[in-house]
Amino acid sequence: MNKKYNLIYTSLAAVILTAACTTTGEPVAAPSPSIPASPSSTAPANAADAADADRAAASRLGLPYLGTDLGTVEGAAKDGKPYVFGAGGTGCAWLRLPDGSLYALHDTTARTGSSALVRDVGTEAAWRADPDYEPGRCEPAEGIPTADDPAQPEPYRWTADYGNQYLRWGGRTYIIPGTVGVGLALTPIAGETIPGVNGVPIPN
Repeated sequence: MNKKYNLIYTSLAAVILTAACTTTGEPVAAPSPSIPASPSSTAPANAADAADADRAAASRLGLPYLGTDLGTVEGAAKDGKPYVFGAGGTGCAWLRLPDGSLYALHDTTARTGSSALVRDVGTEAAWRADPDYEPGRCEPAEGIPTADDPAQPEPYRWTADYGNQYLRWGGRTYIIPGTVGVGLALTPIAGETIPGVNGVPIPN
């Protein structure tokens, strides 16, 4: 009898031991989430794309890429205001009308910036072809008239009191700043009496 029960217990122990030693497999690790690309890896590409877009816009407008606020230029054109800006070497400055035409305010080899303002088609074409074009050093214009002459076509520039320069365009008068800098939209003079403007004589 004891032999019978010993056999049963032995068989039961063997079954328990076998079950305990049976593996259910190693746990499978959950897939790690994909790591997004670092923002710094795309920044150079985005910056290059932005620079290319700005160069294309400057070329379309016939303006230099460096040192020009294209948004301000387009805003002035939309508002129907003349815009003045400097570019290139020392002393270079232009007047830009809302139609995109440029007039040199300095003296040039072609004298397009002399007393009469003549459209500077050469520089327009140069910047349309290459917005990185550098005009070089410019000299001040000479022989600028000292009074307005309504018989002369617009845009017309002259000097008056204290050497200030004035512009007549679109039937309005503007002051051209002595220092142009990166650019400025001009605002017409209103309600002022200025020697040399609208026929007012310059005092001796």
